[in-house]
Amino acid sequence: MTGMPFESRLLLPLRSQVRIIPFPIEEHSHHLFVAFRCKNPDNIPVISDTLKKALHYQDWDTQVIHLSQQLDSVPGEIARIRESIAAEEAEIKRQQQEIAACELRRSQAELEIETLETQITRFKTQQITVKKTEEYEAFNEQIRNAEAKVSECEDTVLGILDEIDSKSGKLDADRKTCSERVAYLNGVIGDWEKKALSIASELKTASAALETAKIDVDPALMTSYTRLKSQGKRPPCIVPVRDQCCGGCHMRVSNDTLKKARIGELATCDQCSRILYVED
Repeated sequence: MTGMPFESRLLLPLRSQVRIIPFPIEEHSHHLFVAFRCKNPDNIPVISDTLKKALHYQDWDTQVIHLSQQLDSVPGEIARIRESIAAEEAEIKRQQQEIAACELRRSQAELEIETLETQITRFKTQQITVKKTEEYEAFNEQIRNAEAKVSECEDTVLGILDEIDSKSGKLDADRKTCSERVAYLNGVIGDWEKKALSIASELKTASAALETAKIDVDPALMTSYTRLKSQGKRPPCIVPVRDQCCGGCHMRVSNDTLKKARIGELATCDQCSRILYVED
């Protein structure tokens, strides 16, 4: 043992199954580590085999979460598209209501013209029967006022007709655009509905694979993994250690935690509690 390098002697208190591999010593952040691989009694890599199964489970779990989120988003996407369709149709309805209001104003103006013309006829009939000049001139004044109002109403009707023509032309163009737009959006809804069916099928397959993968996961790892998920940790829950930093929160981990991860023990980040492993 006296001839053994000092760095190798530091590793002697570790588990007996640790086999020192004489790789060159690397220096990271002023800490010396010897590259080694832990072996179980069957000579199978403990870390690689155990975490491979856990990571395989995590891959399926991540896919299930992703697919579930996609599927959950479909109703909202379709609802937003239907809102767009409703907005397009509401605009057409608004324009139709404006034209209907113009038609009502025109009808009212034409009715006023008819009323005024009736008054004018009556004034002229009554005018014939009067004998006094003052009365005759009074009827003339009423007739002139009524005729002036008729002229104003006729101008109003012409203006309304021009407005109706303009609005009708715009409505025709917008109705065509709206029809094309609504047809397109309905097609998009159909695509989302097909996508939802596809996602649901993928989710079913992924969920089945997840349950199968769960059988092979180490119980201790599964307990920790489930606890992390219940705490609302952002995935992934199992992360590598790189440069002695957690691959999840990127905070530095202690030497003891790093040693546990290296020799295959269940190691968790000192800061975020994620499960740690050292990549080969």
